[in-house]
Amino acid sequence: MQRIDYESHYDQLLQLSEHEEEIQARILPRLPESIIDVHVHASDHQHYSETAMTESVYNHMMSTFPVTTLEHSARIDDVLMPGKDVRKARFAHAYSGIDHFGTTEYLINESPQKDYVFSFGLSDTPEQIERTIDDLRVDRVSGLKMYYLANGVAKSNLYDYFPIPILETAQELEKPIVLHLPHSLYNSTEEVLELAKTMPDLKIILAHMGLAHVVRPDLEKIMGQFAEHRNILADTSQVNDTGIISTALKTMGPEKVLFGTDEPLNLLRAVIYDNPDLGPRLLTDYPFHWVDPEEHSKYIHLNTEPFIHSHWMQLDAILSGVRDAIGNKPKRLEDDWLQMIFNDNTQALLDQNA
Repeated sequence: MQRIDYESHYDQLLQLSEHEEEIQARILPRLPESIIDVHVHASDHQHYSETAMTESVYNHMMSTFPVTTLEHSARIDDVLMPGKDVRKARFAHAYSGIDHFGTTEYLINESPQKDYVFSFGLSDTPEQIERTIDDLRVDRVSGLKMYYLANGVAKSNLYDYFPIPILETAQELEKPIVLHLPHSLYNSTEEVLELAKTMPDLKIILAHMGLAHVVRPDLEKIMGQFAEHRNILADTSQVNDTGIISTALKTMGPEKVLFGTDEPLNLLRAVIYDNPDLGPRLLTDYPFHWVDPEEHSKYIHLNTEPFIHSHWMQLDAILSGVRDAIGNKPKRLEDDWLQMIFNDNTQALLDQNA
């Protein structure tokens, strides 16, 4: 595996195109002045090991930025969200090759006081479970993230990587969890409902709207079931489908939708195309280490629109989703809902533990 030149990735992706500048000028005035991003990844240079990263992670887009320092994060805000007061809930990069506990310690000690820190938990050994619980009890920690692929070996059941003792501690401390499901929302509905019923005081933030990906006929029914549980919420990170956002707002309600970006992956400029041999695949505007040069050259012609950051696609989906969900209701609700989604919901959830 070649060295990941993440600094070059930042340099290239933090140059806005003229098209992106036009999008930014259109979108930013619609957003509240104060914004909280509930889904932000981080790690310092000392917390990343190339040798510990598995080959499958290396060949995945999530390895694009193995290092995202607080300085990188501030730079991203300066370019993407100028003039906005952005607060963030940060946790470690999720995959193997990262010192997750070390990153949590870094964030506890170095994060700006206005921001929130989520610990990152591991559960492969009793010692890891004990350390996860200890980190969760730290006053500076406001929530918990765990990931089914954190050690490089996929877990298929959420309790396999979110063991009961850790969940019970989070519930006891009233600290929410960020739940990245091991399968798509459509295949994990019963698991989520069971957890919500079993631990009614545990706040569950479904990362990426539960990995719904696309609108299916049963999405409204599933989200309607979630709406019956006060402890199920969802973040908007990496969701660029207006229909998913709109359905969540209509069924779960605007008070349960939280703005998130999946920083730094919101910097990626990529589109999905249908590869005749491999199925849905990503095309990018830049030859990242995980991009197959031959595939890229062969299929790049399929993209006829300008590449733009995932960030702008996500924001557009939220704005369009809000408009669609409001429908014929008074237009003033639009600003109220955006204020809730981009700031108030997360602030109410996390400030008690800040």
